[in-house]
Amino acid sequence: MECASCASAVISRLQRMRGVEAVNPALDKGRIEVVLKSENTVRLDNIRDTVKNAGFTLGDTKVSVRGTAVKDGEQWQFRVEGSDQTLRLKTPLEATGVVSVAGVVRGDLIEVSMIESPAAK
Repeated sequence: MECASCASAVISRLQRMRGVEAVNPALDKGRIEVVLKSENTVRLDNIRDTVKNAGFTLGDTKVSVRGTAVKDGEQWQFRVEGSDQTLRLKTPLEATGVVSVAGVVRGDLIEVSMIESPAAK
């Protein structure tokens, strides 16, 4: 996604998605930042499908998301707030409950790089 004319279709489609606040392309880096409105219900899968349907492949996806960390048997999961989406956690969180995390999503696995719990505010 190195030229504006090649990227315009995907940018336009993302901007029309309900719940999207802004789309900020960085064409020289082959990236697009999608900023979502608070209380949105946009799923990462919807964004991936939109990009794919415009003829592009979505690589690793950096996210900042709020949800609930839960342990299901031996597997830790992260349930994204406001949606029915659940991501597997690459590394266990120290505690269950509502948290905000930042990290990289690959498929249905999130590799967390930052955790913020409501009590830390």
